[in-house]
Amino acid sequence: MSTALIWIFLPLFVSILMLAFRKHQRLIAILGSGLCLFLAILPLVVVVDTPIKIGSIQFTFYSDLPILGRVFTLSRTEMSQLTLIYGLAAYWFGSSLVNKTKPIYVPLGLALIAILVASMAVKPFIYSALFIEIAVFCCIPLMADVNNDLGKGAIRFLIFQTLGLPFILLAGWFLAGGEITPISGTQLIQSSLLLGLGFSFWLGIFPLYTWIPMVAKEANAQISGFIFSILPIPVLILIMDFLNSYAWLRDYPIIYPAFRWLGVLMVVTGGIWSLFQTSIKKLFGYVVLVSNGLALMALGARGSAGIQILAYSFVPRLLGVALISFALAVILKNIDNLGIQELNGVLWKAPVASLAFVIGIFTVSGMPLFAGFPFIEGLASEISIHSSIVLLIGLFAGIFLLFFTGLRIFALFAQKKELNLTVLETRLERVILSLLIALNLLIGLFPAPIFNVFANLVAKFSFLFQ
Repeated sequence: MSTALIWIFLPLFVSILMLAFRKHQRLIAILGSGLCLFLAILPLVVVVDTPIKIGSIQFTFYSDLPILGRVFTLSRTEMSQLTLIYGLAAYWFGSSLVNKTKPIYVPLGLALIAILVASMAVKPFIYSALFIEIAVFCCIPLMADVNNDLGKGAIRFLIFQTLGLPFILLAGWFLAGGEITPISGTQLIQSSLLLGLGFSFWLGIFPLYTWIPMVAKEANAQISGFIFSILPIPVLILIMDFLNSYAWLRDYPIIYPAFRWLGVLMVVTGGIWSLFQTSIKKLFGYVVLVSNGLALMALGARGSAGIQILAYSFVPRLLGVALISFALAVILKNIDNLGIQELNGVLWKAPVASLAFVIGIFTVSGMPLFAGFPFIEGLASEISIHSSIVLLIGLFAGIFLLFFTGLRIFALFAQKKELNLTVLETRLERVILSLLIALNLLIGLFPAPIFNVFANLVAKFSFLFQ
C-alpha cells in the first residue's frame, strides 16, 4: 500500500462523500476531525518502505506512487510534516463544533488539506505550484457569502495567488537546466527575480500584502484563521525545496539578505498598521503579516541555527492565529464586525475570549512567558551575530509596536462601560480557550521538547544546514 493513498487520496475521497451529507454539520465535523486526528497520529507509528508482519500477514507502506509520469512521495522525512498539517486540521475542524461555519467548511477544508499534502509530495517539486493553486480555488467557496457578492478581499486573494503561479513555473523552467551550476549569469538573475515575485504574491510579502487584512475583515474568523495557518506551510516548504535543490541558487549573495530585509519590512509595517488599526478583524490580518515577516527573517538567517529557528517559528504563529481567531469568533458571534472602539469594556462580557485575543498578540510579538519568546530570542541572537544592526533595530521596533497594540487593546477591553452587546461565553468555549492559553504558557516555559519535535519538519533539507 502506498502512503499517498492514505494521506492524499483517502481524505480526498472522504471529503467528496461528506459533501453529500453536509447538512449534518455536527456529524461531519466530528468525522472530519476524527479522521484528521487519526492521520496525524498514524505517521508516528508507521514504518515506511519496511515490511511489517502481523501474524501470517505481511505488508509494506511504500513511499512512492507513480501517476501519469509523476511520482507522489511521502517517505520517512515527510512524516513529521503530515503530523503537523493533519493535527492542525483536526483542531480547526473540531473547533467548528463550537464556532459555527457554513456546511461545506469541513468537506472542502478536508479536500484542501489533501491537495496541500499532494503539493508537498509530488516530484518533481515544481508541480507543487499547480496543487497550491488548486488549493487556493478551494479557499474561495469558504470565503464566499451566499447572501452577498464575493468580497474584494477574496477577489484580491485569488488574483494575487494566481499571479504567483506563472512566476513560479517560469522559474522552475529556467532552473531545470542545471541543478549544480547555472547555465548563465543571466539565468541566475532571471530565475531569482521570478522566484521572488512568485513567492511575494503567495505569502503576501511587502508590498503585496494588501489581501491579508482584507480577507481577515471579510471572512468568518474561523475560516480566515484556518487559511492563514494552513496555506503558508506548503509554500514555505516549497521555498526550502528550491533552496535545497539548487546549490548555486542558495549561494547567490542576494538571496538570504533579501529574505531578511523583506521580512523586517513586513514586521515594521505590520506593527505600524496594527497600532493604528480601527477594525478588530483587520488587526488580525496585520498580526498575520508580522508573523509572515518573522518567518521570512528566520529563513534569511542562513545555516543550521537559521533553519531550526524557522522550524520553531511555526509554534508561535499557529498558537497566535488559533487564539485570535477563536477569540474573535466568540466576541463577534452575536454582532457584526465592529470597530475596536465599539468593543470598549468587552472584557467584562467575555473575559476569557478577551484575554485570549490579547495573549495571541503577545505570543506573536514574542513576549516573555509565551511561546513566541524563545523564537524571537533565537532570531534576534542570529541577526545580531550575522547581520546588520539596522535589521535588529527593525525587528525590535516591529515587535514592540505589536506589543503596544496588545496593551492598547487590553486597555480598551478593560474599560468599565455598559455595553449593549450580548456577548456571552459558553463553558465549552472557556475550556477550549483556557487550554490554548495553558499550552501557550507551557511551551513558553519549557520550549525544548516542542522545539525538538518541530526540528523534524526541516530535517530533510540537509543542504540548508550548511
